[in-house]
Amino acid sequence: MVSLAKKIQMPEEVIARIVMISRQIDDTFGMEAISKLFSKETWSSGLKELKELLEDDPDGMKMLTMMLRAAKISGEKYEEVGIGEDIFVETMKCFSRFVKESMARGGKYYFNREWWTTRQLSLLLYRIGELEYELVEKNGKKSIYLHIPSDTDMDLLKLRASYEEARQFLQKYFPAYGTLPMRCESWLMSPALKELLPETSNIIRFQQNFKVEEIYPYEKDYAEWVYNIEGDVTGMDMMKLAEKTALQKNMKHYLLNGGTVGTALATLVEDPFI
Repeated sequence: MVSLAKKIQMPEEVIARIVMISRQIDDTFGMEAISKLFSKETWSSGLKELKELLEDDPDGMKMLTMMLRAAKISGEKYEEVGIGEDIFVETMKCFSRFVKESMARGGKYYFNREWWTTRQLSLLLYRIGELEYELVEKNGKKSIYLHIPSDTDMDLLKLRASYEEARQFLQKYFPAYGTLPMRCESWLMSPALKELLPETSNIIRFQQNFKVEEIYPYEKDYAEWVYNIEGDVTGMDMMKLAEKTALQKNMKHYLLNGGTVGTALATLVEDPFI
């Protein structure tokens, strides 16, 4: 587990915690619950069982330890289907990214994204270059959802390379998804951003490669991703929002004047990022 933690660039302080926790629990502890994390149908029950077993876990480090145990099993599943270790490692870096994001938000390391990382563990979401690609099937209909990690370089050439590599990857390993349209639901798709950023902004240039289908104006995802405010933001005091970046400053002014940012669902154009 330590080897994997280092490969995915987990902070040394967190690795030390994981090692300490691993020494306190048996190798077979929670394995029945972990086995349920590899199927969408049993994610919820597996996570519930793990939380009950782990009991007191205020910073989520016990859960992170169990997740990395599950990630080792995922690695074996990658090998079985022939997907290379490079994609595996880049995908599992989500754990390190989430932990590092917690430091940026709260000044300490914690883990609270177990509800999301079941996708990576069950081989349904992959990091390929700058972007993540999720294989979704709902009501018998397959689709691809594109996700933008917080450390994405929005350079169009790098985004294009990610897209091209993802198409090749999907056609090789998941041909049923190989040519399907890619969709993205994010605050980054919000039409309001056109009023807050210049046309030369990488975010606006990114948006121009999508066609908006639906807008959800009252979602507040921006609180987390623009202002590093996590959790329930009901009743958030707009006057206290940070103004360290141009986007923060412009968005704060926009919100105080009655604007809404929200999120939007959009479809990637057929030949994007050129």
